[in-house]
Amino acid sequence: MLLEGNLECPESIPIFLRDLKTETIRDVLFDGLMHSVYLFLDWKTLAQIVEELGAELAWSTFKQGRTEQSKPKERRLLTIGERVPRIQMRDGNYIEGFSKIYRVFFDGITPSSVAAQYIEMLGTGEIGSQTSDGVP
Repeated sequence: MLLEGNLECPESIPIFLRDLKTETIRDVLFDGLMHSVYLFLDWKTLAQIVEELGAELAWSTFKQGRTEQSKPKERRLLTIGERVPRIQMRDGNYIEGFSKIYRVFFDGITPSSVAAQYIEMLGTGEIGSQTSDGVP
């Protein structure tokens, strides 16, 4: 995901309000860094965080991932490498899709906070045994 991509997301923290130097913002928007700064999520570290919170980060089959990618964009779940991420509790309840992951990139929310929110929802029975997280 490109850093300047937050300009297209109305609910994101504007790049001007982030803790970035003026020169960096200028370079991202108008100069050498335009289309060059990518934001990544370390899925292995996220899996460790989820595990520490008492759940598991699991992945769908490739077949399910390809099925999701064939759906219209507004109806598909997040796919990473043709697989859908899933937070799964030991009791079998799970959430697939990670629709809140955009908050990490655009709202400045930490990945551990997003994971904790999902796990809390699963723990309270607010959401569970679903094929998509259905969370805005």
